[in-house]
Amino acid sequence: MTLRHPQHGLEWKYELFDVVPSWTVEPDIAIARAIALRHLPVIASGYGIRFFSAGTFNKLYSLYPLDNDEGTVESFIMRISLPVDPYFKTASEVATLQFVRKNTSIPVPHVIAFDSSSDNELGFEWILMGKLPGVSLKSLWESQALVWEERVQITKTLAGYVKQLMSFKFPLMGSLYPSTRREVERVAWLKDVSSKTRFVPLLDDAEFSMGPVVTIPFFYGDRVHLQPDRGPFETSLSYLTSLLHLHVTSTTSRKIAASADDEYDEDDISELDDAIAAYQSILSILPSFFPPEASSQETFSLYHDDMSSNNILIDPATHRITGIVDWECVSLQPAWHVARVPQLLDGPEVDDGSPIPAAAPPPDKGADDFHKELRDRLEQMLLRGVFYEELGGKPEHGSRERLFENKMYQAEVRPTGVRNWANKVQQGSDPFPTKTEGNPYFWPEH
Repeated sequence: MTLRHPQHGLEWKYELFDVVPSWTVEPDIAIARAIALRHLPVIASGYGIRFFSAGTFNKLYSLYPLDNDEGTVESFIMRISLPVDPYFKTASEVATLQFVRKNTSIPVPHVIAFDSSSDNELGFEWILMGKLPGVSLKSLWESQALVWEERVQITKTLAGYVKQLMSFKFPLMGSLYPSTRREVERVAWLKDVSSKTRFVPLLDDAEFSMGPVVTIPFFYGDRVHLQPDRGPFETSLSYLTSLLHLHVTSTTSRKIAASADDEYDEDDISELDDAIAAYQSILSILPSFFPPEASSQETFSLYHDDMSSNNILIDPATHRITGIVDWECVSLQPAWHVARVPQLLDGPEVDDGSPIPAAAPPPDKGADDFHKELRDRLEQMLLRGVFYEELGGKPEHGSRERLFENKMYQAEVRPTGVRNWANKVQQGSDPFPTKTEGNPYFWPEH
């Protein structure tokens, strides 16, 4: 078999403050089907294959029985991935799915087979898994099909799932991996990388290990080649120190490239300088938010950071959750990070001067856009209360840490504001924002 470049098929397309992954080679679905058939149960009719959906880093194909009039034969999904983080992203996703399926009641896809190396006849990493029943929650959530009581029930179920994930305490921050890494022995470059990588077996489950963190900021664009320290980390402080240094290094690299490119002018270069300065300013106040003496008390838990309505499946008849999908880049995160509501419920606090109701009012078809948004934001806020109540109460700690992290992610889009904020904090000012008079929305950790 011809050894391929670890990032075969991937091209990053750059703009000043954006970079987008693209496929230079399309997956051959005939080869994908042939691979799948080696692992699927044999049925009389055989399986067809067709495009199912696509994500930022993946193309999904459905393997369906050709003769299934009664709907009794299982279908499957083959997830083919761009090698944005060769080996690590696929291997950690598989291990995470297997851990969650083994240790919780959360409905996740069953992994049937996988290859976390692109050194195969398809030329890409892939995962073959069972296809969960149900439809995406998104279309129903954004319509009037779900009444308040059903939204409350869905919220409580999600809180129960998050509570299960939070119940597992890990000593390191990183990602989960299979303890047996068979690809390492057959792929030369991976064997070399693995020999320099720290994997720590779980003491209570030899099937899994903790290893380098797989999150988008560590591999997006050129960042894999910058070879940052990806842990596993013992503290939030060491993790954020590594990530902020990576932000500075990556943005500096983009500035150097832009300076040699006639498409960018002085204003563009200045914007990159501003972003670098913003990262450096918040790096300087990092120890005041994450004091080294507090680090020894930290533990870490699995955190699904993309629990959006797209990735929640429900039964269209009963409106009960049937699955949680898209577990790529799910990692072990500190307690202050995991104590968040799912993306589905994230939003500002709402106070327009009116009494806060116990339940969200039904949508008013005649309302203008402002009042429609106000009603939707109010519903989000009330459901956050349901979520935290089911979780056992809103965590008392973590607001300062989450505020710092949010400022870090604002550094490129609001560099001057972030730098001014960091300077004021360094001078002793209260880091938290204050509510603007007349604005019904307030983001307490932004």
